[in-house]
Amino acid sequence: MKRTILLVAMASFFILNGAVAQLPVEVFAGHQKTSFDLMFFRFFKNKDATNSRFLFFNRNRVNLDYKQTPTTYLPAFGFTEAVSYNHPKLFGLAPVIVGQVNSKGIFPKAGIQYFYRKNHFTLFSWVVYQLVSESNLDLFVLSRYEPPLSQKLHLF
Repeated sequence: MKRTILLVAMASFFILNGAVAQLPVEVFAGHQKTSFDLMFFRFFKNKDATNSRFLFFNRNRVNLDYKQTPTTYLPAFGFTEAVSYNHPKLFGLAPVIVGQVNSKGIFPKAGIQYFYRKNHFTLFSWVVYQLVSESNLDLFVLSRYEPPLSQKLHLF
């Protein structure tokens, strides 16, 4: 188990060390498990390097239980990828398609999202509906204030 935690920590270091932009990463260690969460969203760029109307969202997470054995308390993981079309006349609202992969399977979703960013404040949210198997409604909200600590480093 200690080796798994060490591998996650090392992977985090190398991913972040080679990243051009800051990526918010959360690593939590508790008395029962450790979790790792990497999340970002970026606009696709036009040929002239301006933001296009398409926004990409990515979230990767894993939970590691300290009681893990070869057959029980196995790691739980999840990957969420989304693309939305953000037209200026919609004032931050956009249609979104989402693909989610986790320990239970692959789940396509579709719905509407809201994205607002001004200065150091971000609000990102969506309501999406799972399109297959056990259909359900998914609500996600991310609110973040990122004051600058230096010219190149911001607090998450």
